[in-house]
Amino acid sequence: MAHPAKKQKLGRISQSRLQAFADESSEEESDPIPLAADLKERGQEHATHGRFSEARSLLGQAVRLVPGRADLHELHAQVLTELGCTWEAVRAATKAVELQPEWAEAHVTLARAQLNLGEPVLAEASYERALEHEPEDKDVVARELQEARDLAIRQRSLGDGIRAIVKSDII
Repeated sequence: MAHPAKKQKLGRISQSRLQAFADESSEEESDPIPLAADLKERGQEHATHGRFSEARSLLGQAVRLVPGRADLHELHAQVLTELGCTWEAVRAATKAVELQPEWAEAHVTLARAQLNLGEPVLAEASYERALEHEPEDKDVVARELQEARDLAIRQRSLGDGIRAIVKSDII
């Protein structure tokens, strides 16, 4: 037969130990920002070395942890573009622009994804918005805008039946 006093004492010790562990884990769960920063850093490292699938996984986790960070969505969009996941890249870049509309680089990433989707008219508008917000490399963005304009003109000349046009080096 167990002694009630001993059982109670063990219960308090167990409960205090459990509480200590609970405090640690709830702190980690309540502050996802450091974990998201680590995931972003690791994702960038993988992307730099051409390991885009791994980067996609890590950045996807970071986005789910901190969905309000435009930089995570924009970086995720770049990786998705590299993987050929064009529609997902457009969605991720659009989210980045929604979260931080004054960020030129997010508009550039969106424009590139839109071009890959075969939407030069949309890309043209995104490049124009990027230039309004002073991108780091204005010359590159201006050149890409001109390419998008040329493709948009070509698309318009083909008539209403053409919904998408793909950039080709053969043109």
